Amino acid sequence: MSAPESSSSSSSSPDVLSWQAINSAEVISVVLSILLVEWALAPFAISPWLLGGPPLLAFLLMLYSHQSRGETAQMLGFGGRYFDRALLLLAAPMLLAIAALIFASYSMHSLHLPDRFWTRLGLLPGWALLQQYTMLGFAYRRLRQCLHANHSITITASLFALLHAPSYPLMILTFLGGLIWSFVYERAPNLFASAISHMLLSATVLVAVPEWILPSMTVGYRCLLYQNF
Repeated sequence: MSAPESSSSSSSSPDVLSWQAINSAEVISVVLSILLVEWALAPFAISPWLLGGPPLLAFLLMLYSHQSRGETAQMLGFGGRYFDRALLLLAAPMLLAIAALIFASYSMHSLHLPDRFWTRLGLLPGWALLQQYTMLGFAYRRLRQCLHANHSITITASLFALLHAPSYPLMILTFLGGLIWSFVYERAPNLFASAISHMLLSATVLVAVPEWILPSMTVGYRCLLYQNF
């Protein structure tokens, strides 16, 4: 990243290769933990203790990884540093996307309030920040230590879309969003700015995208069950 806290190297020394393997393994383990919940645990009403096990272990892994590398919350993007710059970079694509969604919904007469809209809206700030931290503050940073910025941006966006499978509309939206958020994070790493963008775009999707295109915001195996139902 362009921020002074991050670095990448093209060296092929054993130490660098081992760090690349560790970084890749960390990202893969976190992604697999989330997929495990989405596809194997959440759809079958598993005990909350068992359901929360993989995410908790993934979260502890991320915290340990940050600590072992000496990464502070400020370095990850929590705080006011780069906030104005990140928000400025996000403003144009965010407003354009919101305007496009509203215009499309107006044309199709699809503006609506989905079930439990206000409950979902109340959960969005925390949920958006958590997703941005996992995607950018952890996965992107680890990939960026091994890869060029363009490759890291593309892979991060692809992983973010994968976690929203098998809902194709959500996968497309999250891939595009992941590209923009990763691109901005490379230049101005601030998680609060990207979370605000995420929250506003998610709220717009909820009310603007027709239900026949996006009948459910669920992902994983539950999405298949919902569609079959």
